[in-house]
Amino acid sequence: MQKIKISFLVLLGFFLLRACNTQPNSDSTSTTTSSTTATSEAPATETATITLMKGDKTFDEKTVHFAEGASLLKVLKANFKVEEVNDFILSIDELEQDEKNNYYWIFAVNDHTVTTGAGETILKDGDQVTFTYEEFK
Repeated sequence: MQKIKISFLVLLGFFLLRACNTQPNSDSTSTTTSSTTATSEAPATETATITLMKGDKTFDEKTVHFAEGASLLKVLKANFKVEEVNDFILSIDELEQDEKNNYYWIFAVNDHTVTTGAGETILKDGDQVTFTYEEFK
């Protein structure tokens, strides 16, 4: 019985010392740093031009920077004041869609009207994006 008590106390002491070890494990620190770096956003290496138009008049234009693989909606929200619901753009720079009068935002990338939502559209380096606020008849 005495041997069991001593063995138990030795094991308990070992676990307590192990739990109280305050020295950081250099392997776990570098692993944490690596995974943190891997999950942080990539640097903005791509550029595109986003033009906002009302009818045939330009009212804002910006050259924007973004990371490879970024969605148009994410880039738009980072550079303009945007309201959206489920990737459907309700307003850009406080110019709101007007359902009563059939005015909505549409967009084209490199002069091609896009059939996907802005959240599904992936920008590429050098893209020219035009958002036009116009009436649908």
